[in-house]
Amino acid sequence: MDYCRPATVDEALSVLASGGGAATVIAGGTDLLVDIKFRGFQPAGLVNVNALDELRFVREDPNGIRIGALTSVQSLADAPLVEARCTAVSDAARRFASRQVRNLATIGGSLGRATPAGDLLPPLLVLDASVRIAREGSEREVALADFFLGPRRTILQPGELITEIRIPTPPPRSGSSYARMSYRDVLDLAIVGVASCLTLDADGRIERARVALGAVAPRPIRAPRTEALLEGRLLTDELVEAAGEVAAGEATPISDQRASAEYRTLMTAVLTRRSLRAAAGAAAQPRPQHQPGGNGR
Repeated sequence: MDYCRPATVDEALSVLASGGGAATVIAGGTDLLVDIKFRGFQPAGLVNVNALDELRFVREDPNGIRIGALTSVQSLADAPLVEARCTAVSDAARRFASRQVRNLATIGGSLGRATPAGDLLPPLLVLDASVRIAREGSEREVALADFFLGPRRTILQPGELITEIRIPTPPPRSGSSYARMSYRDVLDLAIVGVASCLTLDADGRIERARVALGAVAPRPIRAPRTEALLEGRLLTDELVEAAGEVAAGEATPISDQRASAEYRTLMTAVLTRRSLRAAAGAAAQPRPQHQPGGNGR
């Protein structure tokens, strides 16, 4: 196959454009190499973007957090800025596979693969993240909620490259959390993953709620009925219990070798309750201060 290792983003976009969309982008390769070696995938060409250090960063600006597409999952797990501002992402990054995989896997690669069980995807959904996508001569920004189309399917077009993920600054008194279930705490794919983000008003009522589910639908999904149930109310034990049941009703899981649909539905309720309690606790804590422009590493 053809192989190219561009030195700049512009060169990478030029190569992708000249190839007519036939080339496959490789970054960490933690999924792609498995497909090539064991699943019979034969790309027409590989564009290795690992030399594009300009896409490795975690920084804050007046509008929120900006994360370069080649930022490794381990860098997300280690970044104080991510832990302080985007706790759900930090939760997910720390439980993502093994340290060896985290050092290779990238946030852009995780989004591009669009695995329904991807750990980083529900946290980014509840934080209202968007994706910057470049092609030769143009660039666009897409809300992450509109990015996924199905299992390993996204809106990315031939010749396009994910360059950056943007997370807007959460309102004051906001907190987020991610809870997952797998047979081993790390290494295994999530059987179910639930992320939530809550914003509380001065009286402790839920002013804004975001809940997202992973591994229980063809793509990571928001849970709008659960969010509507929560908003405007105090997070009592009764409300937490009810929210878990509503979230379970919004899941459409399948049965496979890792779990039955019935078990996934049950665990959706359990993990929603855990995530909501943790997010509410985080929302009640004072937010640490960071200087805008710091890279957070």
